[in-house]
Formats: sequence, structure tokens, C-alpha cells
Amino acid sequence: MAAAALLLGAPADAADEHADTVDEMVEQLRDDPILVQPSMGMGDSERAHDVLTEAAAGLDLPVYVVLADTPTDLVGTDSIAEQATAVFREALGDGLYHVEFLDGISYTQSWGDDELDDAYLAPVTYAIERAESNGPGEYPRVSALFEAVLTLRWAAAPAEPIPDDVVDEYAAQPWAFVAESTVDRADATAGRWVAVLATVFGVLVAGTIITLVVTRAKPAGRGAPARRPASAQPSGRRPASEELSVPARGVGPTRTGRGVPTSAVPDDIAETARRRLDEARRRLAGL
Repeated sequence: MAAAALLLGAPADAADEHADTVDEMVEQLRDDPILVQPSMGMGDSERAHDVLTEAAAGLDLPVYVVLADTPTDLVGTDSIAEQATAVFREALGDGLYHVEFLDGISYTQSWGDDELDDAYLAPVTYAIERAESNGPGEYPRVSALFEAVLTLRWAAAPAEPIPDDVVDEYAAQPWAFVAESTVDRADATAGRWVAVLATVFGVLVAGTIITLVVTRAKPAGRGAPARRPASAQPSGRRPASEELSVPARGVGPTRTGRGVPTSAVPDDIAETARRRLDEARRRLAGL
């Protein structure tokens, strides 16, 4: 605990200078192991520094937290946070490292503590899922600061879940969630349009089904077609209907004599189609 107490102090003057490269960040971490740049401080990097310092105060090993812009010497490379952590550890020694840059995902690794070295971050993942499931907006997303604080709380007891009341207390803070981005809003609008189009399509399909059912349910006219008046009949010839009524001997069924095969229509199919149409209309009205 003495090592953590010595390392975790007030922000050093060097932190006032913006570190653009990994080596510059190393120099700042030598003076102050908590590095939070404005882009990752949720509007108040000094407050974020104090929150992280308080969360790390009870740990028995050195703690290094970096929430910063992407180092210029690592832009365009893969696994940026992991690469930087390797450099930090080589320069600063063993300890718990939690690193996240503006571009990329976080990376957490511990050296020099047997329990932490082999521990899994599942409790942090579960705590984040709990917070986001109860968070504000359509697509709540926790901030990098929130994840870093939970990681430090997890390090105090890595084999145990983070208590729900602790998660909820942090989730209630103004820095816990990032503001909903324009991309998120676009995704939500697109989702609503998909729902509207799907419902309208369902209404059209249901209407088509009803039309077909009603058409098939009406019996087709049976019997011989109406004859034309005698004055309209060609002289010297019998009506065509009479000529076709008795096929020539030896000739198979004529087209007019072969009935079109039909299947039985369920008695309640019209009611079923109307019920589906009403349900689709209710869904559309609820959007």
C-alpha cells in the first residue's frame, strides 16, 4: 500500500503539457501514474483524475491508468493500447496497467501480483452490462472513465463480483455514460423506419390475402352462357354452345369440358386474414 500511496498523488505539472507520443506519456507517468487527457475526461479531466486516484488508493501494487488521445507514433497500427502498455511496463516496471486511447479498445494487464496476473475481467464485463442495461437513452454506452474505475474496484477483489450497489452508485454519476452520438441516433431512426416499412408491408399482404379469399369464396357462374338473341345468330349455323355440347366420337375431353381443379377453402380463412390485418394496423398505430 505504501507503493501505491507514493505513486498516487496530485496531478503533476508535467500533466499540463499534452503528451503526443508513447515516450512523452512515459515521462508523465513517472511523475503521476494517473494520466487523463481532456478528450477522455468526460468534460473534467481533473475530476476524472481524482475519481481514479480514489479508486486506486487501496491497492497494494503500483497502478497506472492512461486515458488519452492516440499516440502519434502508434496511429494506424493494430492493438494500440496493448502496444503502449508493453512500452509502459518496460519503462516503469511491474504493476496494474489500464490503458485506453480515443481510437481503439481498452487493455488491462497486471504484472507482479499472482492473484491479479491470473484473474479474469469477467466481473468488470458483468458490471458494465448491468449499467448499460439500466442506462439512459436508446443505446446507453459507458464511458472509458467508468470502465477504468470499475477495473480498479475489481482489482481489490478480483475473484468476487463487483457489488451491485457500487456499480449503481458509479452509474448515477454524470461521467458514467457517453453522450448519444449522431451515429446512434441514425441507427435508432433507421430501426424505426424498418419497423414502419415492415408493418406497412404486413398490412398490404394481409389486404391482398383478404381480396384473394373473397374472390375465391364467391361461386363461379354455372350453366351455359347466355345466348345471343336469335337475330344475332349467324343464319344456317347452330350456336357455338350447342356445337360444343356433344363432342365428336373418339375425341377426348375438350378444354371447355375439363374443369379446373380447385382446393377447398377453409371456412374461417377470411376471418383469420381480417384478424391479421387488424393486428398489423394496431402495430402501425403504436409506432
